[in-house]
Amino acid sequence: MKSLIEVALHKANREAGLEGFDFTKSAAGNNFPYVSRKPVMGNPLENLPIKAEKSDWTTIETSNGSEMHKNYKFRLIEHLLFFIEEVIKLSDKMNHHPKIEIKEKDVYVTLSTHEIQDISSLDLKLAKFCDELFEDVYYIEEFE
Repeated sequence: MKSLIEVALHKANREAGLEGFDFTKSAAGNNFPYVSRKPVMGNPLENLPIKAEKSDWTTIETSNGSEMHKNYKFRLIEHLLFFIEEVIKLSDKMNHHPKIEIKEKDVYVTLSTHEIQDISSLDLKLAKFCDELFEDVYYIEEFE
């Protein structure tokens, strides 16, 4: 019998389109820097904890469990606002919300799955989205 956390994570992964997603193959195919200890198949708790390896995301162990942190620096406030808006849209769709702090033109993003006090596949999906979105915004800034 599955625990309430396992059922909730399974539902969240299914809604986010991550059910049966193999992050080890994705990492190799997309050069995405996050690698789990085991492939993500079936039970989402089997592959925990997940660490950010070869990445500029920092994994920190706190009294509340593991968290991933990253700082994004923007030149224009309009790009910062666009970035935050897009991250919030996806996080609402996933029902998985990051901690976002803004200081001047810096955005600090913290990801963790509070139900298990660790990093899950939902955090990895959101981290990948943030990185790709920032690369797009950075590319646009080169031409302005």
